[in-house]
Amino acid sequence: MLWIHVDDGALVASLKELMNSISSKLDEALKTKWDEGINGLVGISITAMIDGFKFHHLDLISKILEVDASNITACSPLPAKCALESLEGGSMDKEYLRRRGILLYIEQGSRLDISYAASYLAQFSLGPTSSHWDELRHLIGYLWFTPNEGIVILKPPKH
Repeated sequence: MLWIHVDDGALVASLKELMNSISSKLDEALKTKWDEGINGLVGISITAMIDGFKFHHLDLISKILEVDASNITACSPLPAKCALESLEGGSMDKEYLRRRGILLYIEQGSRLDISYAASYLAQFSLGPTSSHWDELRHLIGYLWFTPNEGIVILKPPKH
């Protein structure tokens, strides 16, 4: 697997020879610097496991969890009955947009479990009402309950 993001990237292969071959070809085409180990990429923490890797955003999740923990009751990304409506002619709310931006970054990098909720709430960035804020806080509360979730990539089983 090769992952490149602007000026940062990661290369993982099932065979050392394959990884050496790919890195040699990249060295010929690009100015590269290789590290033997990996622990992070573009703000995403990468944890090596016995049978693979885990990608997660603990630092960024901690940043968005600047809420009063006593108000957090969420164990799902959105409540069961969530039907929000848009308001015509609303104005941008910078705090709502800031939180939404962090959630989108978390979702795209390591938390596919919040994809639907994060994208759904993005529709209401113009003039969010108290109901929109409640649902956004609900999603943030879900992250509070599940901070260690992430994308896990496992080695294929040996046959």
